[in-house]
Amino acid sequence: MHSRSMVFFISKSDADDNFLLIVRTEGGNLKVDWDSFVEFHDRHFLRFRNGTTAPPATFRLIIERLSDYYGSDREAFKDLDDHYVYQVNPPYGELNEFAEHVFVRKDSALAGKLNELVKLGEAPLAVIITLDSKPFSHGVKHLVATDIIEGWFR
Repeated sequence: MHSRSMVFFISKSDADDNFLLIVRTEGGNLKVDWDSFVEFHDRHFLRFRNGTTAPPATFRLIIERLSDYYGSDREAFKDLDDHYVYQVNPPYGELNEFAEHVFVRKDSALAGKLNELVKLGEAPLAVIITLDSKPFSHGVKHLVATDIIEGWFR
């Protein structure tokens, strides 16, 4: 039996930002994807980003490969060439409003998997990703990906 998904953008009021609601059709019944609803409604990624949720943590995000990193610590980032750079966004807020850079060591198994899923210059991809916050050799903490699963939206 096949399931079909529908996506709605909903908000609690005219003043609130929209967030995604995924509804699946399974066996002729409509079912809300409750896990994604709670995550998006309660803005779990923003809690993590603001430091109220401790790392590591797993989220449904949109990921895109970047060609380089141009943050304020770029000059001090001595091992930048050892990492791939990605940008992640939650599926709510304005475009790039809550964007964050994520780094993955080029010599890691995860880098190989990500290179297959998210190629430079291709469209962003919806993924389930585990993020941690780690200090780099120049003393600045950045987000690093530790695990990824393709597709939270099917």
